[in-house]
Amino acid sequence: MTDITSEKVLFDINNDQLLNNEKFLANQIKQFESISDQRLDSTYPFVVRIDGVSFRNYTRGFNKPFDQRMTHAFIRTSADLLQRFNPLTIFYQSDEISLVFDGYSTIDRIEKNPREHMYSGRIQKLVSVLASYTAAKFNKYINEEDWSDIENEHVRERLTEHSAYFDGRAFSVPNQFAAMASIYWRHRYDTLKNATLTYALSYYSQNTILGKNTYELRELLRTEKNWDMLNEAPKNIIYGTFLKKELYDLESIDRKTQQSVIVKRSRIRIGSFDMNQLLTTNEEKIKFIM
Repeated sequence: MTDITSEKVLFDINNDQLLNNEKFLANQIKQFESISDQRLDSTYPFVVRIDGVSFRNYTRGFNKPFDQRMTHAFIRTSADLLQRFNPLTIFYQSDEISLVFDGYSTIDRIEKNPREHMYSGRIQKLVSVLASYTAAKFNKYINEEDWSDIENEHVRERLTEHSAYFDGRAFSVPNQFAAMASIYWRHRYDTLKNATLTYALSYYSQNTILGKNTYELRELLRTEKNWDMLNEAPKNIIYGTFLKKELYDLESIDRKTQQSVIVKRSRIRIGSFDMNQLLTTNEEKIKFIM
C-alpha cells in the first residue's frame, strides 16, 4: 500500500500531465482511498455506535426533560436497523444507538468461502451506511409523531426539514465478554449518568449542580423535590432500551396437506430493565447480548 506522503511530488500543482491521464489518475485516487480504508478483523466481534449530532440544539423546544416522542422515533429506528443489518443486539439510550455483531471463528475462515463482516469490515463503509440509514429512518419517524402542541415555528421547521443527522464509529473488541461489557457500561453507568444530569438540570441551574456526582444529584432530587428517580423515572430512561430478535412457534396450515403445523418465525423483542437484577452472572449477560 502506498504511503500518502510519497505522492506529494507526483501531485505537484505544476504537473499538468497528470490531469490528462484518466486511467493513471483514477488508480492514484483509488490508492488514496485504500490507504484510509481500514477494516475490522472478521475473527473479532465489533460494535457500531451511532450518535445524534448537536442534538442539544436539535431538541430545543421539545418537552423536557425527556420527550417520549423522540424516544419512540429512536426505538422505531432501532427496530429497522435490527431488521436491515441483523446485529445480535441493539441498545438505545439518549440520542445514541449501539449495535453488536459477533466475530467468525478461525475454523470458519479455513473454509473455501470464509465468512466476513458486512461490507468486508470496511470501517468507513460501515459507519457511513449505518449513520445515513439511521438519519433517514429517524427523520421519517420523528415527523410521524404528533407535534400539534408545538407552536414554535422554528421547532416545526426543524422537524419538517429533516435536519437530524448522525455520526458513527465502529471498533473491534477482543472477545464476546468485551462486546457485552461495552454495552453493559452504556446501560449500567452512562445511561444513568445522562438521565441523572438531565433530570437535575430540569430543576436546577448548571452552577447549582456543578461539582456534584450523580448520587448526590439523585439525593438532591429526593430530599428537595421529593422525587425518587430510580423508582419513579421510566425504566427506558434510566436503563436504556434493548432490542433483539427471537424465534417463536407459530401454528399454521400446510398448503399441500391442509394439516396444522408448527413453523418458526422471528419477531423483535423490546425491553428496558436492569441487567444486574435479571442476569446475575457474566455468562448470562454474555448469552443475552451475544
